[in-house]
Amino acid sequence: MQEVGGVLECCWSALWNVTDETPENCALFMENGGMPLFMECKRRLGHHRDLLRNMLGLMGNVSEVDYLRPQLMAYAEVFYELLDSVNELEVSYNAAGILCHLASDGPTAWTAETMSLSRGQAMRKLIDCVEKWDIGATRQMSYRSFGPILRLIPKYETPAIQHWATWALANLCNVDHIKYCRLIVEEDGLPLLEELYSRPETDHRVRNYCKLVLDHCQSCSEIS
Repeated sequence: MQEVGGVLECCWSALWNVTDETPENCALFMENGGMPLFMECKRRLGHHRDLLRNMLGLMGNVSEVDYLRPQLMAYAEVFYELLDSVNELEVSYNAAGILCHLASDGPTAWTAETMSLSRGQAMRKLIDCVEKWDIGATRQMSYRSFGPILRLIPKYETPAIQHWATWALANLCNVDHIKYCRLIVEEDGLPLLEELYSRPETDHRVRNYCKLVLDHCQSCSEIS
């Protein structure tokens, strides 16, 4: 079974890579039985941390595609339960990101025939989980673009989304500020973070994450 888990880990890693910011490949995954496969792998091999991380990484890519998100709503409770994997940061982090993207379409889009999980409930738990994560943790993830995260920053109607997004940026800038500060600057993230930081209603924890990123970016600009 360990060997099977290793093979599947490689397969899901490949799928994660080919769907990264590639909506057409995300759509192909969904059209060809991707979600039943996800659920079966989770049921049988969900205890394999690295496999589950790769599976959720792919799900995160799918959640970034607006026209595919309605198909993921039926599985929101699955991702919600995975928030509790606080000792497995990559799993909890990816699950939270998926929920943020699902919530980003607003309250009217948060619906599924069999779902009892409320949007507010999910967002409250998400904040609680984010605050348990180590902001200085090194993670086995590499971003080529911050576009999907930066699109979440202006979601002022749902502060929990901003909570996850700013933590993600702060953590990544802590780990590799030269690489990731450059991405933030190139993708026009600074004005978004400055605006969020300046608003008096912004949660103090979110403001702290913004300041951490802005300070890193300032330091990088001074060096260059």
